[in-house]
Amino acid sequence: MIPQKFLRINSRVPWPVHYTSKIGNHQNITKGILCDPGDNIGIYIQAINKIIIGNNVGFGAGTAIISANHDHYYHSKHNETSPIIIGNNVFVGANSVILPGVQIGNNVVVGAGSVVTKDIPSNCIAVGNPCKPIKQIDNYKETFDINGFNRKIPKKYQDYFFL
Repeated sequence: MIPQKFLRINSRVPWPVHYTSKIGNHQNITKGILCDPGDNIGIYIQAINKIIIGNNVGFGAGTAIISANHDHYYHSKHNETSPIIIGNNVFVGANSVILPGVQIGNNVVVGAGSVVTKDIPSNCIAVGNPCKPIKQIDNYKETFDINGFNRKIPKKYQDYFFL
């Protein structure tokens, strides 16, 4: 966070962001716990339309999340779409792109280099351009309980741990 604050790179973003990453319109991003979008190398997030990110979500280096496209007739305007929604326990592989209005379910792995153009259901591995589910997977195994963190979880976050 030091280069972020001293060099004024993403300085208004209230979570850690790598100095090579760019977060636009951070105020339109809602994120859960164990998730710091932009904390990896070269991530680009454009949140003109909203982005909702669940708990325990990771993004590989070079990932791009684009919530709005330019209007075809007025390039200074952006098309309005529904928000991008990314569920809990999701990992998006390196150099993947998530396009406007997409919903990604819970317990999903998006393979490296994928272009997510349509919704991805829960409990799957999805890859390709365009990204498609290729394998069903079981529910996420890791638990996030008080003992796992070796500290008391603040009351406002306890609902996230005991679903």
